[in-house]
Amino acid sequence: MFKKHLVIFLFCLMYPFSLKADFKGLPKLPDFGKVNSYYDAVRILFDDHLQEIEEIKTSGGQVEKVFSVISLNKRWFVKITREDCESCENTHFDTEWKLKKEYKNYSWLGLKNAELVFPEKGETFILENKKHLVARYAWVPGETLSDIYSKYFNEKKP
Repeated sequence: MFKKHLVIFLFCLMYPFSLKADFKGLPKLPDFGKVNSYYDAVRILFDDHLQEIEEIKTSGGQVEKVFSVISLNKRWFVKITREDCESCENTHFDTEWKLKKEYKNYSWLGLKNAELVFPEKGETFILENKKHLVARYAWVPGETLSDIYSKYFNEKKP
């Protein structure tokens, strides 16, 4: 009997501290409401000023869809995430928005020829009864951390 109560007590103790991905920490962002497709969400994000949109294939992780977009002669990277994504139990979607506020603390990155890219604009929407976040970023040429990591570990060591 004691073990049963102990298990219930431990469960109740741990449950309030379990992490779940959600959009609660995001800054105040506009909400589109229901949209018919990811394309519609991107179109609305750019105020119907799309010149070109191309989906970039991704695999796994928190990203639902990724696009390259040209709007008003400028290229953008667009990321769509779903609030209830399968691999987001410990994801804090607000992290990059918080980092953006503190960017001055990362000025040393320029000395390393590196750059942080932050969301320029974001909005939420509902598609297929699931809440999503769409955010756009300036298009920055260069290598991703994943590319650098792969290159480093795939080099032949003498």
